[in-house]
Amino acid sequence: MNDSDFLLFHTYADHVMDQRLDPRAAAEFLVEQGLCNGIMIWVDHHRKPVHPPSAEWLRRHDLALLFEFYTNDHYAVPCARREGFGDDLTAYNNHWCRLILDYLKALGPGRSFWGLGHEHYDSFCGFSLPDESGKIVATVPASRREGFETYRRWITTNAHQQHWGPQRYATLPGYRSGRMTDQPDTFEFLKQRGLNIPHGLIVGGVGPHHAHYQFEIFPEQEAFWWECMVPGLANAQVGMSFLRGAVRQYGRKGLADVAPYEGKRAWHDELMEQEPLADEFLHCLTWACYDENGRKLAGYSESLYLRVWMSLWAGGVDIMLHEDSISTHFNAFGAKTELSPLGRVHADFVRMALDEASDRGKMIPTAAVVLPFLHGLCPAPGVGHHPHPCSPWQGMPLTRGDRSIVRFFDAAFPNHGIGHPWPYPGNPYDKADVEARRHFGRMMQAGCDLRPLEPRHVTASRWGNGLDVLLDNAPLDVLRQYPALILLGDFEPLTPLLEHLGPYLEGGGRVLTSSAFAGLERLGFATKTGDAADEDNRVCKLAVGTGSLWVLRQDHLLEPDSDGDPEFPAWVVAVLDEFLEPHRVLEVQGPPIEWCAARNGTGLRLYLANHSPADALPILTVHPESLGCRVDTDKSIRNHVVQNDIPWRAVEGQSTFEVKLSAWGVALLDIPLKEESNG
Repeated sequence: MNDSDFLLFHTYADHVMDQRLDPRAAAEFLVEQGLCNGIMIWVDHHRKPVHPPSAEWLRRHDLALLFEFYTNDHYAVPCARREGFGDDLTAYNNHWCRLILDYLKALGPGRSFWGLGHEHYDSFCGFSLPDESGKIVATVPASRREGFETYRRWITTNAHQQHWGPQRYATLPGYRSGRMTDQPDTFEFLKQRGLNIPHGLIVGGVGPHHAHYQFEIFPEQEAFWWECMVPGLANAQVGMSFLRGAVRQYGRKGLADVAPYEGKRAWHDELMEQEPLADEFLHCLTWACYDENGRKLAGYSESLYLRVWMSLWAGGVDIMLHEDSISTHFNAFGAKTELSPLGRVHADFVRMALDEASDRGKMIPTAAVVLPFLHGLCPAPGVGHHPHPCSPWQGMPLTRGDRSIVRFFDAAFPNHGIGHPWPYPGNPYDKADVEARRHFGRMMQAGCDLRPLEPRHVTASRWGNGLDVLLDNAPLDVLRQYPALILLGDFEPLTPLLEHLGPYLEGGGRVLTSSAFAGLERLGFATKTGDAADEDNRVCKLAVGTGSLWVLRQDHLLEPDSDGDPEFPAWVVAVLDEFLEPHRVLEVQGPPIEWCAARNGTGLRLYLANHSPADALPILTVHPESLGCRVDTDKSIRNHVVQNDIPWRAVEGQSTFEVKLSAWGVALLDIPLKEESNG
């Protein structure tokens, strides 16, 4: 795959609710309309036996294939019985492993993949797990090194099977016989039989910050599978900063699994009386779903899904799938070969992503955010609550260095870290949220516009989405792909970054850090003798070769001597504005919007999104000088969303235009460029 290639997988069969539509018929329907270019089969998560389409059929339709299968999956217990293996899980696993390897051989690299799971690789350390007696316990590591080594053991051994502990899924309908099995993890199972995965290995997690660690631990891993859009965890832009940075640092790929399990559903009385559907609907349905007439029964708005898809795709993700699309993209609970309202929005997305605007180009980075290798932190709602999956190594208390990471992303993507507004509970799966669900259902049933109440899976971007997270072991050639570096967190005194900062700066790079990185330690006391210090004394700007080093006096950029949860002072955000301004190819005047920029074959590709309930008319000025280009104002701007052209605004000496973004609307623009003339 090159930088503009994009694989969009359709989930071949239901993996929670009963299968109502023949998976082959659904796949043929979508393929005929060009709505996917790949098929994903989640082997152990189906209610009926699954028969993969033949390799010949896949090749004929130019479809890639992704299997999700792991030998220690507790769901295999009922699946093996349904497929005629009884309780012989070894025979069941041997059958599927060899079948998947046959498909990998038949389809080849880039067209076939084997995913070993994601969610269960995140359950470790502070994540609450049952012990042998079934008691829920949480163990917080004593150090970050211990946290990393615990994580290494968790993902490289069968320890992660504890994710399916004896109590964890005991009440899940249809899987009451689910339990931890006696089977080894997939790597060990294959090794015992002299087998290996030749290509297409994908491992992942819910926390995108684990991508760097998995790429470090698994040199053969081709892509990181990020299960995103999970309530309470990293929003799309923050997550893509980590995922895209890991992909660039290690030269791998990123997969975004849009997993819309959010637990809100319409409370239709007549539906509650239908058996056996009612029980399944009440217990299982936690994502977008529609009845026979396209009436919405559950899930987020179609608008939110589209904005998430567009943000991930424009942000450079290599592979995407919408989990359980056979249920969400068809009417009648996935029983009719008729696109649901979400399916029709998906068709609009595909028109751009796979057809008219498929040349998305390579994303233009604003800066790299460099973190210590052992940071172990994913900024998200709830950071700081202990134990919490988004605290360092899932439970360690936050330091000032950690809080500087959290506050930076709060500034970069305003409001991404705020918890769900009322009537959403803090955690959609809490038992206490029953009345909130009923209230939400009544509003959905009444046809209320619930978009203002939806979680902020996407939000405005202060400096654009082109902020990539690197770790301090990144090589110099990777650092030089970025015009600027921002150093955050608690670095070790002998961080490997020290070796590269000199050459990076001398070559024209720009670095911003705080006195904490420089090794300064505050001693004694401070006395206020008069007015606050002049801002010129707050930042030390040093010229190094053709580059520059900015050192902020503020310890970790945070408010001094503040207890609890310190913020960035306003002046720190202003300094970040000034520092990043030379590297932004787009200047936005007006309401805050999400934006990102890429260089494609025709010029500059811009993605814009308005995540507010009011129309926006931002004034946009393009600055492509850093690309060695200038705007060709003799040609108009193409908006692929509404399929029209936008004229340039007459502003002397500037390449400026206006674009109307409707409430919750998006735009995908191609801006013509021409090479900068030397004359």
